Amino acid sequence: MTKTKILMCPVCGGKTRDRIRADTTLTNFPLFCPKCKRESLVDVRHSMTTVIREPDAIGVKPYMFAPYILADNPEMSASEAITASKELTDGHKGELFVLLISFFPWLMVGTLTLGLGYIYVLPYVQATITNTYYRLKKVTVKMESDR
Repeated sequence: MTKTKILMCPVCGGKTRDRIRADTTLTNFPLFCPKCKRESLVDVRHSMTTVIREPDAIGVKPYMFAPYILADNPEMSASEAITASKELTDGHKGELFVLLISFFPWLMVGTLTLGLGYIYVLPYVQATITNTYYRLKKVTVKMESDR
């Protein structure tokens, strides 16, 4: 029987469900991690894994909540707030992407009314993003206290 090795997640370092042999060669392999629920593209040659691309949702800025974090923690530096924002959005990029896309029709209404619709649309967008920040913050604090 040939000896196999479990592929480890390049993002969180957790075990995946995929095994490779020493003579396995993979190119552009979508490696899914059940622990962090992310998919990364990897190449495997001679039992060495090379990350081609780590996952990231298009249009979701991992630092989008940095101003909120700075407002809640004025003693934090900007780089610390950006790092905290990246951690807060970690694992929620797909959800945030769908949320941001859902505003597209509303923004079109604002454009079609020659900007007058923005009086209603922009506060709605900002309030929704603010509520999303507080919800994610609450979920993150709950998850940390459960550990």
